[in-house]
Amino acid sequence: LVYAVLVNAVGGGRASFSPGAVYDDFPGFGRVWVAVGGPFNERLVRDTGSWALALAVLCAVAAWTLSRTIVVTAGVALAVQAVPHAVYHLRHTDPFDGTELALSIGGIIAVAAVGVAIAAAGIATPRAASAR
Repeated sequence: LVYAVLVNAVGGGRASFSPGAVYDDFPGFGRVWVAVGGPFNERLVRDTGSWALALAVLCAVAAWTLSRTIVVTAGVALAVQAVPHAVYHLRHTDPFDGTELALSIGGIIAVAAVGVAIAAAGIATPRAASAR
């Protein structure tokens, strides 16, 4: 859950408050993954950022409360967001090759896997153990 909070808060905050920078150099470190996908659309970048911030809030509440229902909901929400995102990128690999392709798709698949793992852990936790 902490990983999900950090990834979504950092990425979402950056996209919400500095969409041009995200377009120009996301994820950073000399890599450019958004600009290769088409022309800049500030609204789309900001919208995506605000959705990521909302996921960060949900995951933070799940981590804070450890409520079984909220943990499962957070895990499912992460997977619901990441799986279609991964499918899109798996079908549109042309802007990337080699390391760039592996890193971009690997990161998205990692978020989906984390979401599924969080949901599964929440489901496997007995109800009484998750109450706070």
